[in-house]
Amino acid sequence: MLISASVRKIGRFSLPLWFVMSICALVVIASGNISIQSAFHAIDFATIFYLIAVFFIGSALQDSKILDLALLKHLSKQPSQQKLLFLVCFSSGLLSALLLNDTIAVIGIGILLPLIQRFNLNAKPYLYTLAFSSTIGSLFSPIGNPQNLLIANTLSTPFNSFFSYLFLPSLITLYLCHRLVGFVYRKALAAPIIMPASEVLPLNIEKKALWPIMLSMASFLVLIIIKILFTITASAFISLTTIALIACIPILFFYPKRINVIKHVDWHSILFFIAMFIFMHAVWMTEVTQSFLQTHQNWLVNPFSLIIIGFLLSQVLSNVPAVMLLLPLLSQHTHATELLMALAVGSTLSGNISMLGAASNVIIFQYAEKAKVFAFRFLSFFTIGFTLSLCFFAIYYFSI
Repeated sequence: MLISASVRKIGRFSLPLWFVMSICALVVIASGNISIQSAFHAIDFATIFYLIAVFFIGSALQDSKILDLALLKHLSKQPSQQKLLFLVCFSSGLLSALLLNDTIAVIGIGILLPLIQRFNLNAKPYLYTLAFSSTIGSLFSPIGNPQNLLIANTLSTPFNSFFSYLFLPSLITLYLCHRLVGFVYRKALAAPIIMPASEVLPLNIEKKALWPIMLSMASFLVLIIIKILFTITASAFISLTTIALIACIPILFFYPKRINVIKHVDWHSILFFIAMFIFMHAVWMTEVTQSFLQTHQNWLVNPFSLIIIGFLLSQVLSNVPAVMLLLPLLSQHTHATELLMALAVGSTLSGNISMLGAASNVIIFQYAEKAKVFAFRFLSFFTIGFTLSLCFFAIYYFSI
């Protein structure tokens, strides 16, 4: 994402990533590098509709304040910063495996910023933990982040593959994330949280808003579990996109403020992905990337060199475009599953290295800046993130 960041910066103005990618897509169409028909067929509509559905559910969760209330009620029983850090780490990590890390970044930062400002807390440990845990937690799930979703579409048993290779390293690294951030910021976290019981009362939720979201989440979870059981036995079941769209129905028809939910869906990210599919297909049609990578096939058939390639390429292009470039060369390989898992590791963990390394990081960073919470520092983010990535690599190496 380093090149993306430099292209976005013009003088004192910073262009949104979705805008830059949209311009790139329009340029390749206008220049004739790709026809309008080819551009339309290049869009992976299954992925696009899945993202819209999940962002829709996430928008409803954020609008309803259900998670805010659950966090405050749980914290009010025994308020402490170490407990709050633990809740942030594991709730955002595990929820990212279900609802995409970008979605959890939006919801998480929306919950944390008011808490940080209300109780005058040091923002760094919480925002760092949210960024790292949403990245790490998304890694072991085929629906945890957009690049995993692309990889999952090439696998016959995606849930089985991701869980068997990446669940244990992800869970251990999540725990290490909590311990490492807690240790680095132990002095700031030692201060008590003074929380009167009245703090919870303003967040009471109407039952009309509660049951559609609960039904939506329950149906999503049940259908995902059925999907996992079917994929373990290599049997057919409805697609991930269909599952997500079905889960949206209760909110779409029965949630009181559904128009507000639709407005707050991250439509800019949807536009980014549509433009990216077009632009990356045009890049692929030039065959420049294929010729380079095919002359260095030995780099691609070794899982650990592939982790490094995915890691570095994701820093330059961003993780989703990097995966899109490498996927066609890997999916037909004899040891495709092992290589694809290595690509997932490298492309996802690149987000732990810099604040611009993952879209979820950018979301957290931008929301914090808008609220005038300037918590991110490049060196401290890099040091903690690089340490966690090394830990993951070591656990991954010894577990396969």
